[in-house]
Amino acid sequence: MRRGAWQFASFRGRLLVFVLVPMLAVLAGVFFSVERSTSANTRTVINDSLLVGRDTLQRLLAERRDTLLASSALLTADFAFRTAYATENYATRLDTAQNYLRRVGIADAMIIVSPDGIVEVDTLHPGRQGVSFAWPELLDAADQSESYTASSVVLIDDDAYQLSVTPFLAPDLKAWIVVGRRLDDAFVRELKRLVRAEVSVVRRTAGKATVLASSLDATHRAALARSAANADASRPAAGTRGAAGTGLLELEGAAYVTLQEPLLQLEGSGEVSTVLQRSLDQALAPYRPLNQRLLLLFMLGVLVAGVIALWLAQNLSQPVAALAKRVERIARGDYAQVMSSTRRDELGQLAGSVNDMARGLADRERVRDLLGKVVSKEIASELLSGKVELGGEERQVTVLFSDIRNFTTLCEQLPATQIVGLLNRYLSRMSEVIESQGGVVDKYIGDAVMALFGAPVARADAATAAVRAAIAMQEALDELHALHDAEQLPRLATGIGVHTGTVVAGNLGSTHRMNYTVIGDAVNLASRLQGLTREHDSAIIVSAATAAAAPGFAYRPLGEVRVKGKSELIVIYGL
Repeated sequence: MRRGAWQFASFRGRLLVFVLVPMLAVLAGVFFSVERSTSANTRTVINDSLLVGRDTLQRLLAERRDTLLASSALLTADFAFRTAYATENYATRLDTAQNYLRRVGIADAMIIVSPDGIVEVDTLHPGRQGVSFAWPELLDAADQSESYTASSVVLIDDDAYQLSVTPFLAPDLKAWIVVGRRLDDAFVRELKRLVRAEVSVVRRTAGKATVLASSLDATHRAALARSAANADASRPAAGTRGAAGTGLLELEGAAYVTLQEPLLQLEGSGEVSTVLQRSLDQALAPYRPLNQRLLLLFMLGVLVAGVIALWLAQNLSQPVAALAKRVERIARGDYAQVMSSTRRDELGQLAGSVNDMARGLADRERVRDLLGKVVSKEIASELLSGKVELGGEERQVTVLFSDIRNFTTLCEQLPATQIVGLLNRYLSRMSEVIESQGGVVDKYIGDAVMALFGAPVARADAATAAVRAAIAMQEALDELHALHDAEQLPRLATGIGVHTGTVVAGNLGSTHRMNYTVIGDAVNLASRLQGLTREHDSAIIVSAATAAAAPGFAYRPLGEVRVKGKSELIVIYGL
């Protein structure tokens, strides 16, 4: 039978597995549960801090906007600015705007736009004038607002600027004052200090991504650009999104908890957003010593469990292995060795039971061996089967009788020792032939042999086996003649009678001494047929019942005879 998935070659292996596997499962469960809980809690803390960072970013942008608007309002009320603007001289206006930026120090660019949207002064591009303002919707937003101001983040020369629009009134609208501050590395570093997270400004347009400003180093900045350009990778990937839109983003093999926040922008400027990130590995760094201690305890627990399991396995498997070897020796017929054990537990009791079993089997084997020398092995098995009771049952059997002719005369011619040796040789050979055909030697009556076919073990071809045995006995007798001739002993002549009929088979005798045999008319008839072999000059005579039950042999009809004790005539055949 094929060994199943949960079957083991040894008891030791089974015990080791059953002790170690639950221990490993418990320790691994504790270890991974703590690690998972630590990671989840850390992720939650990072999520909360990034949300705080997002709010801080929004407040910072609002403060910058208000500062720019306030400075613009002061500029429009400044007498020097009004005087310079009234000259309508481009160089004077540009110089005044640049001086203002240097003096105030809170803005990086100033653009003066006419009421009809034409650029009059641009500090970022000093030679540019008389062109349309690139963001007319920003002017429209200011014109339609109650405060007559507007603000937005736009892209100028691949840089992000926060622009604020203020009207220049005298008293009617003379121009729009647009003041801008760049969202550069200094800005994101300041924000990083406030929110304690990496901050980047990323632009995505037409499948391309550019990191406009970032607190990351050059390597991680390039990795962020590649991720942002790859199928919207700057956003948290599907399946990695956490609380409030955060997600995990891998940069250069390191995991970052990421929160993307779109910036205010005008149509056509592309997608500009801030990306707030915190390294998950750095956040988990304080917990690594705890994880290492837990891992050490885990390994120590496994080692202790392994030592305990091995000790238990050795303590239990060695006696079990010794018992198994003892039982194997008993199965091979070795009952002599006694298994010693000082244990008082169940294994010690089992060892004692095995010793008792060995002694009982040795006694049984001695009885079987003794019976095997007195009766056939089949009868011995029947007697040892535990069914030794007086009584019998009807059986359909074939009885074979064999007898040496003129044995009395032979005894007178030879010494008794030679007669005994010759008879033992003859009976041994005839018994071998009978048993080889499945017959059972019921008894020896002097030089006669009585054999049974179909008892004590029933068989359908009992008659056929008996006839084959009779023929084989004659062939074996010819072999014995060659030995007798060489030893100058007389040849033997035998007669064999075979009959098939109903008998009573069972244990006959007294309650103190009994014998397994068969009795009945069929036994007597077989004996009578053996006696007729002399009269009909046939070594083998079988009854019509046997001939009918065992067809296929070259029977020779011998006619009808009347035997002693039978009133009707019997049809017999010779072989």
